[in-house]
Order: sequence, then structure tokens, then C-alpha cells
Amino acid sequence: MCMKQKWLFPLACAANLALLSICLLYRGGAPLEMALMPPLHILLFLLNMRASKRWWHVIVLGVLHIAVTFCVLQQSSWLYFRYIVDDVEGRAIAWLECVIGVGLTTVLLIVSLVWFAMKQRKIRTGD
Repeated sequence: MCMKQKWLFPLACAANLALLSICLLYRGGAPLEMALMPPLHILLFLLNMRASKRWWHVIVLGVLHIAVTFCVLQQSSWLYFRYIVDDVEGRAIAWLECVIGVGLTTVLLIVSLVWFAMKQRKIRTGD
């Protein structure tokens, strides 16, 4: 394992945790934050796949991605309720946003598990 590969897993963990800093971009309902989330999820998914060399890497990075996404969306919702308005519609949108975000990252975890299984099968069969 070369030096670059050795540091890729911790770097991917740090990148997933760095997603929490997106809450610093919060301004008036978080339009910039929500616009950045889909591309960031795709980039993190690709980084996680590149950094995963073992099954536990795939699982740890996938679960970390889900947990951080949940935390970011909860923090964003809290900021909205605290500094904009705390209303029923806002709570419904925050709940829906959280369900969609966690659902998306769960689907990405499932895709990464299937992708890793196919990669492992390809390595074993020598194709």
C-alpha cells in the first residue's frame, strides 16, 4: 500500500466531517447551503468509494456520511427556527428535507455496497 492510499481513508473521514462546516454558510433560510448539498454528496460518495479498500471502510464511511448529513440538516433547521421563524410549515419542510437527505445518503450507501461487492468479485475472478 503506497503512502497516498494509507492516508486516503482518514482523509475521507475528515472530508465527511467537514460537511458540518457548511452550516457556516447559513444565511436567511440557507439557500446556498441547500444548493451545495447535492454536489457535495456526489463528491463525498466518489471520495468514499475511492478510499474504501475493505468492507468496514465502506460501511464506516457510508454511516458517517448519513450521520453527518442528518446533523447538518438538523443544525440548519435549528438555525431557521431560531433566527427566521418557528412555524408548522417550516417544521414540515425541515422534516421532509431531513427525510430526503438521509434517504439519499442511504441510497448512496447501498450503491457503494453493491459497487464494492462487484469490485471484489472482479478482483477474485481476475476479470
